[in-house]
Amino acid sequence: MLKSLYNKVKHQKKVILLPTLLLVSTLSISQCNIISGIMQHGDKILSGIEAIDKVAKVVEAYSKEFTPMEEYYIGRTVAASLLKKRKAVGLGNTPLEKYIAKIGHTLAMASDRPETYQGYRFVVLRSKSINAFAVPSGYIFVTTKLIRTAKTEDELAGALAHEVSHVVLRHPLTSISDAQKSQAVGDLIKFGAGTALSQQTQLKNLTGLFGGIIDEVNKSVLNGYDEEKEKEADLASVKLMINAGYNPKGLSAMLRKLKVGGGVHGDPKVRAAAVDLKITSYGDNIPAVVKVRTKRFKRMVKKAKRSHLVIRKNTESSF
Repeated sequence: MLKSLYNKVKHQKKVILLPTLLLVSTLSISQCNIISGIMQHGDKILSGIEAIDKVAKVVEAYSKEFTPMEEYYIGRTVAASLLKKRKAVGLGNTPLEKYIAKIGHTLAMASDRPETYQGYRFVVLRSKSINAFAVPSGYIFVTTKLIRTAKTEDELAGALAHEVSHVVLRHPLTSISDAQKSQAVGDLIKFGAGTALSQQTQLKNLTGLFGGIIDEVNKSVLNGYDEEKEKEADLASVKLMINAGYNPKGLSAMLRKLKVGGGVHGDPKVRAAAVDLKITSYGDNIPAVVKVRTKRFKRMVKKAKRSHLVIRKNTESSF
């Protein structure tokens, strides 16, 4: 591995010999592979120890997790791409949007990740599909059809709790492959590792360099996650709803309204049964359905139907 990397390095326009080998000797095989792959950009890297130091910092950063700020910019870009093809109900100031945001923030505050960089955002989309998406850093989308399908606030909270749980568990980012992370490292080197890591004002420019990552996250958001991640989010939602004072049976009730296929991972009835089993482990410590919430939900949905919730035919269901 070292000999191969040495041969690649010595042919670069700006040769880095001893400092490179000293660095490589301290890195893992996977990290060596990353550096080996990005050395083709050596003519764009400063020479000597300063360049090695910058490369080392980037490799170390992306061998771990994205920073909250980077997660935010990735999420913001994915959210923008979703809104290009889907129309939001408003700009966040309609009664329906405020109502959804209130439920969503109540759940987020009761979670193990009550805050994200720039905070959670809840967006209502006009759609004929029963659907909801969780995007990195806390962008959560819910469709008008899903809202109308729910019969109580607890059922609606169940769908939102599931998406909040995806964010808490960082599922949108765990779908990013190692190959795309390696590409991000190469892009950061071309951009200027020092600038990317040290100047926050420049970070927003990185979303243009994360093209492959954005596409990968977009696919996972729209197509749903694998069965294991969906189950993990389902079960985490039980504890989350209880902490927020909602009856978690609202989640299993919503799951039973979904149909196999159409983006749904696994059998919704099987998922619902797993949720109900998890609920039994809490014994009698289950919040009751609060009547005032149900009345509030019916009043809000009735009012919103006049302008926002006019849906004709269901085309798919997934969350």
